[in-house]
Amino acid sequence: MTLLAIDVMGGDDAPLVCIEGMAIFYKNFPDARFLIFGDEKIVVPLLRQHKNLEIACEIIHTDELISSTTKPSTALRQFPKSSMRMTLEAVANKVAQGLFLPAIQGLI
Repeated sequence: MTLLAIDVMGGDDAPLVCIEGMAIFYKNFPDARFLIFGDEKIVVPLLRQHKNLEIACEIIHTDELISSTTKPSTALRQFPKSSMRMTLEAVANKVAQGLFLPAIQGLI
């Protein structure tokens, strides 16, 4: 089993496209499990549309938002409870084996 940390709040059309992408991934890799970082009020209804995926997910709630104009380096320092920061920390702390951060190309 591989546990992946997913920031579902970043990027265009998030979190919808993130969850739809996870559903496709899960069909091909049914042993995968997901830690989803984002706003439960938004994520839960979308996840319920994918019942098979829902059983493979654990949601870690955060509602700390980062503006699309904020530099990634600034966001990481100033928003410790953001989905971006928490996703990175899940891998850094060896809770998850991999991650997906859709909105931070400039960080890498």
